[in-house]
Order: sequence, then structure tokens, then C-alpha cells
Amino acid sequence: MIKELKRDSGKIFVKADYNREFIDKAKTIGGSWSKPYWVFPENNEDVLRELCLKCYGTYDGEEDSLTILADLEDCPYSYNGNSLMLGVIPLATRYSRDSSVVTAPNVCVVKGEFNASGGSARCPSVTWDDSVVLRIEKFPRMQYEALPHTKGITVLQEI
Repeated sequence: MIKELKRDSGKIFVKADYNREFIDKAKTIGGSWSKPYWVFPENNEDVLRELCLKCYGTYDGEEDSLTILADLEDCPYSYNGNSLMLGVIPLATRYSRDSSVVTAPNVCVVKGEFNASGGSARCPSVTWDDSVVLRIEKFPRMQYEALPHTKGITVLQEI
């Protein structure tokens, strides 16, 4: 999610949630990290816009995102370390084996529940026993279209 976007002195400043794809591409379009912002030259705004829409589903008031239901029994989720991912979007994270699962701000568990503990002390993991369904708001349309399949995913609303 993009938290802030501002312009100043021929530069565009973007403060956003962590997204590995955004970071990798930002470095190739003149982006540099100046905590807490990624800073881009204004002449690369067209490419930055596309990148933000792809990774976050929004750019400077423009939305291209979906609200979806993801059934973890069937949808094409993956893991990145201790985070449960859908495409490159983190959905939930367990920071230690016995800690509660923390969902991303745009994610809500609507059916089922995560296990109270998961993984090992060195490799915590988001786990569940029965069906878990997540409602994910503002899921970038381009990320949805890039998924290997959409089985287990229901589109509720297009923005």
C-alpha cells in the first residue's frame, strides 16, 4: 500500500509498504532510498506510475485494484520466509513459532483461523488445519492477472 506520494524540486517521493518487486524495479528507474521514501526523478513518472499500479494497485489517486476472497485450500499462495504471499503481496506473517499470525492491514480472516503455533523456532510459519478464507482489499489487478491460476479466488469488487 502506498502511504504517501509527494513531489518536490523535480523529484517524486514514495512512502509505501515493503514489496520486493517494487524495490528491485525502483533501482532500475532511477529510484534511490532516502528513509522513509523512495525518491525518483519526475521525468520517470510514467514508468513509476506503471510500477506502483502493478505492485500496489494505486498511484496518485488512481486505483486499479480488486477486493477478493482467497480460499487458502485452493488459491496459488506461496511463502517468502515467514510470510504467506499471494503473488508478490504479503498476506500474513508469523514472527516467531509461538506468536500469533499478523495479517496485512488490507487482509481480514473471514472463515477459519490460523494455528496458534507454526513452524520451528528457527523458521516460523503461517499454518492452519481447516479451511481459511481471507478477504483482501486493494489487491493490485496486475498481480491478480499474473497469478498462475485463480482457482480458489473470487473477485468481489473491482475498483
